[in-house]
Amino acid sequence: MVAVSVSATILLVSIGWIHQSFKLAKAVKQKQQHHQQLMRLGDQFRLDVRLCQQVSRDDDGRLVLRSEERGDVVYEVDRNAISRAYLSTATEKTHRENYSLIAGSDISWDDSELPQWITLMIRRSPGVAERSDRKSTTAPVDLKVRVAVGRWLVASSTVASNEETGR
Repeated sequence: MVAVSVSATILLVSIGWIHQSFKLAKAVKQKQQHHQQLMRLGDQFRLDVRLCQQVSRDDDGRLVLRSEERGDVVYEVDRNAISRAYLSTATEKTHRENYSLIAGSDISWDDSELPQWITLMIRRSPGVAERSDRKSTTAPVDLKVRVAVGRWLVASSTVASNEETGR
């Protein structure tokens, strides 16, 4: 009888551990996917801004990156996702990408330094329970990208002018 009780207890504890490990694995996978989306978004945003000639916001709050050579890139925020539409001038086709982020993400553009700089900032909810005594005043920053507008265009035009003048 004692052996059955001990065996049942060990079985229940091990089932609990297995269940917790599955929950933890799911949470880790979600965080990994969120991190991958952030890295992809940060790299693409940085590239787009460096190659554009002008950055502006339209009436709908979308961020529009203009380039005469490449075409326009439009970034739009929709709850926990950012969509990117690339309107190519060469092929006149639209290429769309969607960057899904974790629930509770706060996405903002800081265009106060335009026309030289633009900043993309993504914060996440602090993760503090409503009934907790611990209060968090600031949300953790998941991604902050501050990019110089047209940086690579300026560098390439400087190289071209130096080649023309023979320097």
